[in-house]
Amino acid sequence: MRCKRCNGLMNGETVINCAEGTSQAWLEISRCINCGYVEDAIILENRFQPRVQTVGTRACRQPRAVSVGLNGDGSRPR
Repeated sequence: MRCKRCNGLMNGETVINCAEGTSQAWLEISRCINCGYVEDAIILENRFQPRVQTVGTRACRQPRAVSVGLNGDGSRPR
């Protein structure tokens, strides 16, 4: 198997997934010997799922006026 990044040799490894909480789960991964790229079943599954487009979901922030070093009447403080 060849690496998608550098075309190097991929090596099969078994690692512990500590992110699953208290129970430890063993994962079968492929790691590139040259560049260290890691690929597992979850990465492959997510790569082939269609992306959901979220257009216009960000809140638009309006710039606010900031008066730096001015009194209420617009004059500089002494």
